Amino acid sequence: MQQDVLRLWAEVLRAARKKPAEDRRALEALARRRFREGAVSVKPTEVATIEWMLRLGARQLNAVRESGAGFSVKSVTSPDRAGTG
Repeated sequence: MQQDVLRLWAEVLRAARKKPAEDRRALEALARRRFREGAVSVKPTEVATIEWMLRLGARQLNAVRESGAGFSVKSVTSPDRAGTG
């Protein structure tokens, strides 16, 4: 499971490198924040939650990869976080 998380992190960074500088910085900052939030809010024993987050991250990564030259933070924000807080 830990390797899956690290693999997703590496894929996100690789995808960010293919974006223009401004988008790259925004994507890296968003990814950093999301991964840190997950590390703090989810216990390592919560396997189902981690698996769900990995699937969500993979979908969001695909959205970023398919977004052409740039990307929109809105296109990769989690719908479950909208309106909460």
